[in-house]
Amino acid sequence: MKPELVEIVVNDDRRYLPCSGLVSLAEVLRDELQLTSVKVGCSEGTCGACTVILDGEPTLACLTPAVACDGGSVRTVDGPGELQDLQCALQDALCEADAVQCGMCIPGIVVLVSSLISQGEIRVAEDIPRALIGSICRCSGYSRIVSVIEQVLASQPPTSRGTP
Repeated sequence: MKPELVEIVVNDDRRYLPCSGLVSLAEVLRDELQLTSVKVGCSEGTCGACTVILDGEPTLACLTPAVACDGGSVRTVDGPGELQDLQCALQDALCEADAVQCGMCIPGIVVLVSSLISQGEIRVAEDIPRALIGSICRCSGYSRIVSVIEQVLASQPPTSRGTP
């Protein structure tokens, strides 16, 4: 199959990439752009490790064909932008609480949670377990991760948690 030239803005950097219809966004981000924070844990969309923000929405990059992202905007945990402060706060707090073990799930969780907090999908601690349903952590048992998210959520001004 002849590759198609795809235009994708990745972390505010416009890129033109040759992609075949079978290549996933995760493969392009990791293999072509060296953004190895995008993890591929299952390649089936069940673990959440590959979560990125595509056009403002959390998206599983392993299930998303790169050609479908033509003209789109992708943000990874590495990217600058409106979520960067929240992402950094989550990353720092996870490290300080020793809530990171292998690190496979953490970039996807940080991207997902920061996006959901900013969109108002996570407003109170009770929203956190539901938000993490699609993110598998095989090492920690989630208790420290959930505690850290609760702490970071409590430290955010209500205006950064979306509109009621």
